[in-house]
Amino acid sequence: QHPNEAGGGEGELLAAQALQASLRYQKCVGDAWLKVIELLPTVEQHKPIDLLLLFILHQCPGRQKAVESLIRSKCRDGLFTADQVEMTFLTHSQALKEYFTSIISVAESLLRSMDGAVATFAQALYQQVFQNFVIFHQQEVIGALVTHVGGGQSHEVDAALAVLSFLADNQPMAMSPFLVFLKGMLDYLDNLSVMQLRRLFTLLSQLAFCGDCDASHVGDDMHMIIRKQLTNSKLRYKRMGVIGAVAVIGAMATTQPGNETAALTNTETTSQPSTLTGQAYEQVI
Repeated sequence: QHPNEAGGGEGELLAAQALQASLRYQKCVGDAWLKVIELLPTVEQHKPIDLLLLFILHQCPGRQKAVESLIRSKCRDGLFTADQVEMTFLTHSQALKEYFTSIISVAESLLRSMDGAVATFAQALYQQVFQNFVIFHQQEVIGALVTHVGGGQSHEVDAALAVLSFLADNQPMAMSPFLVFLKGMLDYLDNLSVMQLRRLFTLLSQLAFCGDCDASHVGDDMHMIIRKQLTNSKLRYKRMGVIGAVAVIGAMATTQPGNETAALTNTETTSQPSTLTGQAYEQVI
């Protein structure tokens, strides 16, 4: 029976739990599974069950470093890819929920890597967990990504913002409940590059001014922060304000196609972007 058919997921979950119990108490069995996966030489020979098995092993005491090292090595060799992550979640999503803690732990570790293939694999893990799991798991994903943005190296910040941007573009309604957490990234503006600032302001603006999202409070907070930046005497903060203002205005125009002028001038709420437009223009000229 297919794992995602009715009753199939429950049966696979029970089988995974039984396998985990066996691996926990029989070290030689776990060693053998790791060796078999390690020796597979091509992408085609790797199956979705391999990743599920590695996450099961990761949850066994003392296996974490070995599993993460093997996954990292497979990514560098091009044998573990984002497509394989997607296929694994497509075929084993029910069983994978049981190993959510291990999945997030692996993703957190791999996203810190400077190797592009390793970081891409981690990004795919975060994306698939958010898209396939429930709101509790989604909140943990958002929290982990915000932490990456707040305390990571530049390449780690880039990778985390890329995941958040992907989710904002593709799942805005699912992302909107977490805007309060996402807004916390505004505390990290001083540590971000110009490109990172642009990406952060763009994704927050997309969500804050989404026509179907009730997030006016976040939009108000962004407006206040951007106005302070635009009126700051330091060039760095003025630049932040211009980047933020452009992102907000662009998001407002996008959510009200064909009526951009009205969106910027007609109401008390939408007059805020109009103020930003004038302030940003003054700084540019």
